[in-house]
Amino acid sequence: MSHSATSHADLIIRARWLLPVEPAGVSLEEHALVVGDGLILALLPQAEAMRRFGAATVIDRPHHVLLPGLVNAHSRAATSLMRGLGAGLPPEERQQRHIGPAEARWVGPGFVRDGTRLAMLEMLRSGTTCFGDSYYFADTVAALAVEHHMRASVGMLVGERPTPWAQGTEECFARGLAVHDQYRDHALVRTHFAADAPNALGDPTLRHLRLLADELDVPVHMPLHQTTDEVSLGIASHGLRPLERLAGLGLLTGGFAALYATEISGEDCARLAATGASVVHCPTRSLLDASGCTPLARLLDAGVRLALGTGGAESWNRPDLFGELRLASLLARGQSRAASAIPAATALSMATLGGARALGLGEQLGSLVPGKYADLICVDLGSSGIPPGPCDLWQLVLGDDHCVTDSWIGGRQVLEDGRALYFDETAVRAAAAAWRQRLGSA
Repeated sequence: MSHSATSHADLIIRARWLLPVEPAGVSLEEHALVVGDGLILALLPQAEAMRRFGAATVIDRPHHVLLPGLVNAHSRAATSLMRGLGAGLPPEERQQRHIGPAEARWVGPGFVRDGTRLAMLEMLRSGTTCFGDSYYFADTVAALAVEHHMRASVGMLVGERPTPWAQGTEECFARGLAVHDQYRDHALVRTHFAADAPNALGDPTLRHLRLLADELDVPVHMPLHQTTDEVSLGIASHGLRPLERLAGLGLLTGGFAALYATEISGEDCARLAATGASVVHCPTRSLLDASGCTPLARLLDAGVRLALGTGGAESWNRPDLFGELRLASLLARGQSRAASAIPAATALSMATLGGARALGLGEQLGSLVPGKYADLICVDLGSSGIPPGPCDLWQLVLGDDHCVTDSWIGGRQVLEDGRALYFDETAVRAAAAAWRQRLGSA
């Protein structure tokens, strides 16, 4: 510790580059990030950080880029156990013949525990430090987030049909609110409403959802405009496009997140932008389901907030947000036939700050700003032989060989040299293998 140090910190991380995300596009070379009490205290040139702060721990990552932990704005983590189930079938047929029966027979707290553990481990290894989950047994997911020291927003499901979690709307709300109350003040766990698509919900349910979301000040996430059939059915049933119907019911606010949103018109974009709502783009899931592709360039031009998610794993996809980031950027180029369709800084923001905002956490995480949680990752770029100078953001956005070596959540290290510190990986994979054997033999 330097004798000239004037302030105490818990941790100083010195890295080749720091990518704050805010301001957009900034790359800080040979800087250090200072952490105290789980929060970011400062971003400084390395010599100045060592002069101004004394820290219990100093970590050097001379070949790495340090950036905010990635935020997976939409996952169904437990479905990692169903990966590939009914692969190759159309989504409706796969749901009826494979996913639905498997959920009815097997899904309970044990299934969700083991599947979510596997997905959390996979997410952590690929750079995600916070995830939004929209699957059954939110209480189990919340407990796992605490056990494994990972940040999560768990979905309070809203549906009208019987499921393994609830028999109907009233029980959905009651069980969800119980989870919200239990974790109301927990540092690692937040909640959001995870509603069924609007065509599956009546106006009374949607009005009650809006009232509760306003009262609790939590986001509402909903699959929306995934297919042309969905939009056509909404018009046939209600005389309105589903998004227009939601706007009329007061649900389109800054706390609303439209999931998938592949069938979006110019008018839809304008509505989303005017209300400050987010769109969560899940490119791999949408492509595997052959349901189209979110029109990123059009949404960006309209000023819509964008986030990234992985969705469920039933379609063979993995919860790798760097992979989603790369695919989303390439798809935007292909759709618009312009290499400039989405700037690298904007793409990176989708996977960090955009996801945090979609989960109602934009003031707490998603960028390297003093006062925010120290949710951080280090990516090793040393093997690429990069010359001195600013970090090329496109290497992070379009690269396919990311090596996430370290992660911190709330200033606590959870991944060290690629090793997950709060997981028994052998046990996690053994439990997952046992479930897959059951599912495969059913």
